[in-house]
Amino acid sequence: MAITSIEVYGVIIAGWASNSKYAFLGALRASAQMVSYEIAMGFCFLVVLMVSGSMNLT
Repeated sequence: MAITSIEVYGVIIAGWASNSKYAFLGALRASAQMVSYEIAMGFCFLVVLMVSGSMNLT
């Protein structure tokens, strides 16, 4: 999960390095979408761990 979240920094830096306002705004939009999908994927992963009982929360 931590390694996949590093992709967001690459997209933002690529948009910033293009030296264009519109490319940077597109990069921010793309990174926001990536973060939103990562949150949903994290919740799915957490539910699977809780159902299987392999994660002790007490």
